[in-house]
Formats: sequence, C-alpha cells, structure tokens
Amino acid sequence: MLRDAHLLKPDFGEPPPVRQQLTATTEADVEQLARGAQPNAETSAIWSGGVVRPPDGATVNTVYGEWVVPRPYPPALNGTFSYDSTWVGIDGDGSSDILLAGITANTMGVQVFGNPQVVVSAYAWYDWWSPETVDPRAVYPKVIPNFPFAFGEKIACYIYVTSTRSANIDLYNMSRRQMMPFSLNAPPDTSLVGNCAEWIVERPTDPVSLRPTQLANYGSVAFESCFAVFSDGTNASSDAGSNINMTDDVGGVISVGNLVGADVVTCTYI
Repeated sequence: MLRDAHLLKPDFGEPPPVRQQLTATTEADVEQLARGAQPNAETSAIWSGGVVRPPDGATVNTVYGEWVVPRPYPPALNGTFSYDSTWVGIDGDGSSDILLAGITANTMGVQVFGNPQVVVSAYAWYDWWSPETVDPRAVYPKVIPNFPFAFGEKIACYIYVTSTRSANIDLYNMSRRQMMPFSLNAPPDTSLVGNCAEWIVERPTDPVSLRPTQLANYGSVAFESCFAVFSDGTNASSDAGSNINMTDDVGGVISVGNLVGADVVTCTYI
C-alpha cells in the first residue's frame, strides 16, 4: 500500500450506479477519446494528460496549472484499493528526473449486507526524484501536512526553478484563498534536465512491487491556465504540446488526455 500519511478524514459514500457521467457517454465516444484528436498522442502505463517541450537549446524553468480536486470511486466493490494522482511537473517524459507537486487520493469499496460502502482519502505532496540516486522502493512523495483542501476545491500549482538543483513551489487553494510556498533542493547527484513540462493524472507505482497500482475512477479533470516558461525567455501554453493516454497492463486505454483550446488539458477515466 502506498504511503497514506496525513490523509483527509475518510469519507464514506456510495459509488455511481455504473460509472460517472463523463465526456464519453457512448462506446463510440470512448473510442474517439481513446484515439485522441491530436496526431502526436503518446501512451503511458501510468500517465495521462498533456506535455509540452521547449525549443531546441532551451529548457523548462516554470510550469503552472489549475484544477479541481476530483473525488475518486473504486472501479469495483472488491476491497481493493485504487489510486489517482493529479499533479503539475517538470521533466520525467524522456528524462529520468522529475520535479512535481499535486494531490494523491485512494479509495476502496466493499459490499456490507448488500449495501455498497466506500472510503476515500487524500493528501497533498511534492517530490524531486531520480531513480539513479536511490532505490525506488525507498522513495515516497513528501507529504505537505498543512495544506488545506477538500474534494471539489480548486487548487493551483506553480513550480519555478532557481537553478538545476533548486526550485520553488507555490500551492494555492483557490477556493479558500490560502497559499503554501516552499523551496526545495534536488536529491544528491540529480540535476534538472528541463526537457518538458506536464499536467498529469497518474496511477502511482507501488513501492514494493514496483508495478502500477489500480487506477481509481476519478471521473474527469480539467487542468486550466496551463503554461510553461523556457530558459530562452519564450513560453508556451499546453496546446503547443502532445496529449498522453494511459493504458492498462494489456494495452487498453483506461484514461485519456486531451488538449482543449489554448491552455486546457482534460483527463477522462474510461
């Protein structure tokens, strides 16, 4: 089980009868979403969302995005935990390091005397990680213990690097008008590559088995006002990048990323 320190108070409730009403309402819609509208669509075993890259010779030094924290539901009422992480970050797509911050939720459901019972909890976190520095089994996101949020509230994440080994992160709860700024340094022997910026829904990797966890039914998420700033002084919105679709263990699409308009990245559970 993934680290679950400083979780929200467990919230018991019923899952949707079949699945939440999403952008995709028919099988044809699902297939079209899975194909994606962008010709440069990528696939990943753990990510869906959008990614943008700097011009040749430049690096990413700032990324920003806003989103409403989704309330997840378990895909099945079988007592198995499922997870979703929503975050903004730099690097990780084509580089081994990654600097990121966001929210992770987990949920589990069972039948109790014929009645569905669901528990869900979440925490805020940040991380600067590279598999080349430590055993991945020992790496967990760093929980942010005092950042207030709840499902359905809108948060913003602003990451800006001050060197290849130091950065600042501002997490802002836009619904409550509360901000938490902090600074961090890269782990030993790790430097920021700056090859991409991304807006992602992830199914985290289990630190024991090193396999992807089961993705929770998070419904849909829209990352808004998405932009990145590069070292050459230029900038780009998310529409200048590529979308990423998440696949399961047999290659089926389970979460779709789409670039919508100039600066919105949507992710939809399938």
